[in-house]
Amino acid sequence: MSAVGRGHFVGWNISMRGSASPTDGYIVDQNEKFHVDGEKEPSVEWQGIEDSFGFSWGFPGEAATFPFTGYQPWYNGAAAYRFCDQDRIAFRKSLRLTVGFGKNEIETWRKGPRLPPMQFSSVCYWYQTEPHRAFGPMPSPRERRPTMLRVAPGRTLEQGEALSLKCGAPDGDIEYLAEGWDFVLRSGYGHNGQPWTSEVKHC
Repeated sequence: MSAVGRGHFVGWNISMRGSASPTDGYIVDQNEKFHVDGEKEPSVEWQGIEDSFGFSWGFPGEAATFPFTGYQPWYNGAAAYRFCDQDRIAFRKSLRLTVGFGKNEIETWRKGPRLPPMQFSSVCYWYQTEPHRAFGPMPSPRERRPTMLRVAPGRTLEQGEALSLKCGAPDGDIEYLAEGWDFVLRSGYGHNGQPWTSEVKHC
């Protein structure tokens, strides 16, 4: 995230997942670093991705939802949100948010074994006075597709391994399917025997 102007950072969400194998998992030890008003070194740094959302030693096994923060398992990974309007981060000229390993992270991760392939997506929320810098173009839907897990020809699937991912709404799903595979939808959406009528989006 990069903003130019005067404003307040008030929250963000992130989705992350291992993208090579169902057993890869995902690494949550990166820090979030806020560079306020052109700082070379961040004056605000949140320790660990899961810690910044109110959890510790990784995300829990089950979804946890609270008014200002929460988490749910997401396709071989995690999806979390945090709103910090009570401890917002103010900036007068600019704000830049980066996520990753750096000099304040544990040395094992910075110099240790090669990390498994991962896929991240996030949205930041902030208020600022006008004018603001023009936003960059939105990547195409194809560029935003999740990376599908690769399956070797002739290999049987492991428990928990996914070949497809559906995103959208009940009346208009988008099906991301690993190449070389097909599927048949054998049942629809419902709840307690009733048709699904909610506008809730899902993935």
